Amino acid sequence: MKGHHFSEVTENNKAGMIWVISLLGLVYSILALLTRAFIKWRLLGLEDLSLIVAQLLAFGQYGILFASLHHGLGRSSDLLDSQSRIMTAMISQILLILSLGLTKCSVISLIRRVFTRDMMHSWLICDIILGFVCIWTIASTVVVSAGCNLSNYIPPDGNRTCSGFTTRWLVVTTLDVVSELLLFVLPIYFLWTLQMSIRLKARVVIAFSFRLPITAFAIIFVHLFTAIEKNPNRGAAISTAIVWQQIQISYSLISATIPCLKSFISSFDTKFGMGDGSGQGQYNYGSNLSQPNQNSRNHHLSYNQSKSAKASSSQAAIELHPLRARYPESLRNESKTADKERKSFAISKLRPERLKGSSTMSVGMVPG
Repeated sequence: MKGHHFSEVTENNKAGMIWVISLLGLVYSILALLTRAFIKWRLLGLEDLSLIVAQLLAFGQYGILFASLHHGLGRSSDLLDSQSRIMTAMISQILLILSLGLTKCSVISLIRRVFTRDMMHSWLICDIILGFVCIWTIASTVVVSAGCNLSNYIPPDGNRTCSGFTTRWLVVTTLDVVSELLLFVLPIYFLWTLQMSIRLKARVVIAFSFRLPITAFAIIFVHLFTAIEKNPNRGAAISTAIVWQQIQISYSLISATIPCLKSFISSFDTKFGMGDGSGQGQYNYGSNLSQPNQNSRNHHLSYNQSKSAKASSSQAAIELHPLRARYPESLRNESKTADKERKSFAISKLRPERLKGSSTMSVGMVPG
């Protein structure tokens, strides 16, 4: 039966779990990237370029991970050779952190493009958070790798791997969670001052809130990863932590595309581009969220005025051009003939004529 399994899962071999989760994450992240490319074809911006680079770094991370699984990652420490430890050490973690950081930059760039049109204050806030994420990305790659033993990094062995190993990862993960919370709060802050319907605001917030589970994935990973040194079978125990880390990177890549999916759905809708201004540009949220409702009110007011003017003109046209009954041609000819005879008779009555064969009589006074 063993020959029929691609990667058998046993007590001393948990590599099968890593294979399944990482392959699914790779496929889903590629599908999300292709969907985004379809949505924004020829409309690429900085947020799209950041996500493309993040996906390329993730490809490198997946490649190293698959090679490491081939050399024994996820198995008991006795079965794990030095080559697999070297391949899964710092390079894998560095590529993963860089990919995570670029997905955050992609989301921030999207928020800045959608919400901060003609709003210098909001633009400055986005730039500050973007700078914070860039610093976190670069600093984290240094913190998790500086002074660490490459051959003893995965599975880690606490302070034998590097001094302050647990503290390093706790700091990196804490700042990671803080950055994700900022990405969730930022759209809410920008929406707070806009005069919009609650329904539309909720829809936008939900679109950007899909990244919140990343914080839970990061916390679960760091808890399992830093507690492995207490497990007697560290080689197999590392599998669960790596699984959660792969879920984190895959979901981070996918969730960066979710705010764009409304355009993807609308592009297949026959009503796309009609109605209340949806489908305007590459983002349905962009121009609508960047301006207050005053323009919308003016639009409705002018529309109502034009509608009233059209109704008044139509009523005037009806009054100026009353409906007339239509008769057959023969009846109209007879009616015209009768009208002529009636007019001729009326004229003849008004013309005085002298009576033939009549004599004039004068009446006078008889003298008495």
